[in-house]
Amino acid sequence: MSNMINIINNIDTEDLGEIMMDFAESLQLRGVNIVVCNISIEDLKNERFENIKKLDYYEYGDWDNLSYYVSDKEIDRIKKQFEEDLQDCLNNEESEAEDCTHIFSSFLYCNDDFDDESGYNFEYKDYVWGAMSSN
Repeated sequence: MSNMINIINNIDTEDLGEIMMDFAESLQLRGVNIVVCNISIEDLKNERFENIKKLDYYEYGDWDNLSYYVSDKEIDRIKKQFEEDLQDCLNNEESEAEDCTHIFSSFLYCNDDFDDESGYNFEYKDYVWGAMSSN
């Protein structure tokens, strides 16, 4: 994890944040709530964010299918993140979000270990950046 933190501390997170926000905002048009993305360690280090791959899209609550890409522990973290984001939205007078289906989030991981049978199995240690949008 500390290696990932060092890399993140040395890249342009403002550009990365804008890209991830664009991904999150575009989910409303697709009718889904989550996009799982991956970037290679070399592309991340060299800020080649155009090489971010959108692996798949999911509706909120589709945890079984999401488990192809992320571990059960990471799914629990994502659920908690949605709950925290929902609470922020409910406390914001300008937000129209009433439940987690009105929240749209992008998650970027950096891990090249893919297995056809079990997918990526991303953990929090692989997490790079994310963004949230709501309606």
